[in-house]
Amino acid sequence: WCASGTDIHDRKIAELRLRERVLELKLTIDAIPAYINVLDPAGAVIDVNRMVLDYTGLTAADVRSPDFRDRFLHPDDWNGLKEARRQGLASGLPFQLELRSRDKNGQYNWFLMRYSPFRDEHENIVRWYATGTNIDDRKRAEERVRKENKALREEIERSSLFGRPYDLVEQ
Repeated sequence: WCASGTDIHDRKIAELRLRERVLELKLTIDAIPAYINVLDPAGAVIDVNRMVLDYTGLTAADVRSPDFRDRFLHPDDWNGLKEARRQGLASGLPFQLELRSRDKNGQYNWFLMRYSPFRDEHENIVRWYATGTNIDDRKRAEERVRKENKALREEIERSSLFGRPYDLVEQ
């Protein structure tokens, strides 16, 4: 009989520490109060953090499905942004988009999506990291101001039909 042995204790300890670090990183990302998506170089979802799952009410497997965006992004936005997103991913440069996404209760909220590429040592894109910031309050305030400005312009135009609104009548 011939036998050989290799001490793999150090390798096993290193693997254990690596698994612990991966778990710690996942827990950290889940604790960040932002919507985080990890995408492959073509833009397909690889992983999301807990905030995305809680917002959508889906599982990680659900958000990795090819039709995820078609189901959860507002059709008016998604149809118009598909090409802009494709061009952004093809450029390899950071970019951002504003769009509406449906929550688990069926309500749409506006999000600012920021895409950042992660590159390997040869400058090849390995992953895209996309973060979503809920900007629904801002978008609603902008819409309210736009409507108020329109109403004011219409009021000024109506009042100018009866003379210049700021003319003083001399007595």
